[in-house]
Amino acid sequence: MRMKLRGARRAGAVLAAAAVLSTLLAAPASSSASTIPCRAWVGRHLANSNFDIVQVQTFYVTAKPMAKSYKIGQVAKVKAVVTRPAHEDPTGNGIPVDPPTSVPAEGVNVGVGVRVGAVFLPGYGVTDANGEVTVPIKLMPYTPAGIADLEAFAWKNDAESPCLTLQEDGYTQVAHAFTVKK
Repeated sequence: MRMKLRGARRAGAVLAAAAVLSTLLAAPASSSASTIPCRAWVGRHLANSNFDIVQVQTFYVTAKPMAKSYKIGQVAKVKAVVTRPAHEDPTGNGIPVDPPTSVPAEGVNVGVGVRVGAVFLPGYGVTDANGEVTVPIKLMPYTPAGIADLEAFAWKNDAESPCLTLQEDGYTQVAHAFTVKK
């Protein structure tokens, strides 16, 4: 009996979250946080759930270093290009999809991380009208010499409210991207 009740509560929470989502997306952009009716409801019912950020994988991200090797102390430059739609199912099921066409994604945040051994070095930039950004990453003095792998994550919040954030994102990784020399 308890299992059925828990399942019913979870189903009810999912349906309620869907109702809130549809209400928020239809709400005018000018409404302030104090006038949104779901604010207290979210605090009580969704505080410990995964309903507050909805991520949709709509970006296709490519990243490539601008040189084959860098010296410790230099600034490694990574060119990233972000386009829409992604080349996979946007719901995250990993089904590959070849889009008929792609368009540049402007104003998208791009975080690039370089890993050399146990050292991780981050960089950040925002795409231009062509969906391109060059992300600088300083190779700190404590970075070891070796092979660098890189990862790039692109994201853009399309709608935000106290109840929900709708976010587009995309990810790529490049093994053996460049060499770090002393």
